[in-house]
Amino acid sequence: MASQIPFPIKKDGLHIQPGGRYVRGFYKGNWEGLPSRYEEILAFARKEGVELTGFSYEMGINENVADRVEDYIVQIEIPVLMP
Repeated sequence: MASQIPFPIKKDGLHIQPGGRYVRGFYKGNWEGLPSRYEEILAFARKEGVELTGFSYEMGINENVADRVEDYIVQIEIPVLMP
């Protein structure tokens, strides 16, 4: 589980998303299709010669206002390894 907080908190067990460059993708739909979107993002990175590293981050864009799971929009970010 991840949550956005308006200011940094240092506490055991918390992970703060580091700054830097990310490959970003969006997915709309129910959760069953999310893995295929990750495959598309990984294929894009391979094609472009971009090396990914670290954790991926997902943020629900409209989960609090969407009436149907099919309308959920998720933002996916994966850090790019910088030379």
